This record gives sequence, C-alpha cells and structure tokens, in this order.
Amino acid sequence: MEKQLEEVLPNALLFPIKNSNYYGILLQDSTAKMTKQLEAIHHKLKHLLPLHLSFFIGNTVSELSALHFSYNEALEILQQQENKLHECTILNHYQLKGINKLVEYVPKKEIEHFCAVYLKTLAFPKEETLIELRKTLKVYLECQCEITETSKRLFIHRNTVKYRIAKCEDLFQMPINDPDFSLKVRLALVLSEPKND
Repeated sequence: MEKQLEEVLPNALLFPIKNSNYYGILLQDSTAKMTKQLEAIHHKLKHLLPLHLSFFIGNTVSELSALHFSYNEALEILQQQENKLHECTILNHYQLKGINKLVEYVPKKEIEHFCAVYLKTLAFPKEETLIELRKTLKVYLECQCEITETSKRLFIHRNTVKYRIAKCEDLFQMPINDPDFSLKVRLALVLSEPKND
C-alpha cells in the first residue's frame, strides 16, 4: 500500500488506525481529483493480493484544526458498512446529514410546537387555500424572496405572489425577509413536511 501511494499519490500519508486492522490516508488535495488514483491503487493491489480494498472518504477540510471532522466522517461510514465490507464500492464518500437526521432525537411534540409557533396555520394545513399559501411561501423562500422567479416557478401572476406573501406576513406579524425569522420559517417548513408526520 505504501509503495502504491508513493507512486500514485506522493503527498499522501498512510497511518494505522489504533486498535483496528484499518489504515487511514491523509490526502493533501481534493479527493475529486484523486478518484482515478485511488481506483488504480485498488485494482493494482487486487491483482497482487486476494483482497477487497475500499476507501471511506470524509469531506475535504481547508484547515488543519478541522481535520478531525473529516477523519470522524470517514470512520462513521466505515462503521456503518463494517458488516458488509465485501459489498462496498471502491470509493465511499460521507454524505452530510439533512435537517431531519439532525433532529431525529428531538421529541415529535417539540418539533410540532416549533412548527406551529413559526408557521401558525401553515404548519399542518388541511384547507386547500392554506396549502397553496404554504406552497407559495416555500417557493418564495427557495427563490431568495424574488417575486418574479417565484411566479415563474409556480406559473402564477406576480400580483398573486405579492398578495399571498402579504397574507403570510399578516399571519406571522413579521416580514418574511427578516433573516432570523426567515431561517426559522425555512426550518419549520422542512420539519413539517407531510413525510415527517
């Protein structure tokens, strides 16, 4: 492995992972550029030895002080796949967790309360008019509060978007483009999607 790394990735550092049979590799460049090199190492070693070699890759970091985040991400993927390593692909990249995964252990009642506080009647709407209002609000926020872009995406007139956003602001008693409030509304919209029920 060291010989292969020296040939293909001369700036890589190979080190044993404590209390395991695994090795870590510190790469000093973007892994996107190194995909072919890592695959080449895999194929060459597989040709020489009867083994299945997989790489578990954390996100790129730009500061030495953040290196442990990338290392822990790689370890997390390895631990998730440990019982089925022979089925793993050559390169296994860490995927950032979505908001729903981050709040997985927050009680459902607290999430529902948060959504109801910030979205009011738009949190879990049943009426068609409220569902349409919520949809417009969601797209409006996704479009960075651009009325023209929102109207294009929803195939409705600009004035309809303006009217619906004004109704939302009346309901919330807050301007939607307020950065702090907007963040909470976006979060509440994600957490109150029907699939989270």
